[in-house]
Amino acid sequence: MDKLVRTWAQAVVEMLPRGLPLNPDETFVMSLFLAQQRRLNLQMDAHKPESGFISAARTFLPSLGHNSNSEAMAAAHRLVAARLDSDIDRTCRFFCEDNAIR
Repeated sequence: MDKLVRTWAQAVVEMLPRGLPLNPDETFVMSLFLAQQRRLNLQMDAHKPESGFISAARTFLPSLGHNSNSEAMAAAHRLVAARLDSDIDRTCRFFCEDNAIR
């Protein structure tokens, strides 16, 4: 999931107008925030109730069961969120130190 959200964020950053006055450090910080937002969107989508044939079939055929991967996905989201938060904090700290921002 980490690679998925970071790749998505990089694709979005590459679509930004070339004349945008951002230095490479600012662009990197923005890509980290975009990756975190994408991860949050994926997490919210995972909590949406299913609609369609499968969810209707589960109503009548309980043997189809429910998605047992929800705990694994929640753990993956927590892990990726912590890693992205750490990267954001570290990158912002280095950016502020390099540019004498307090």
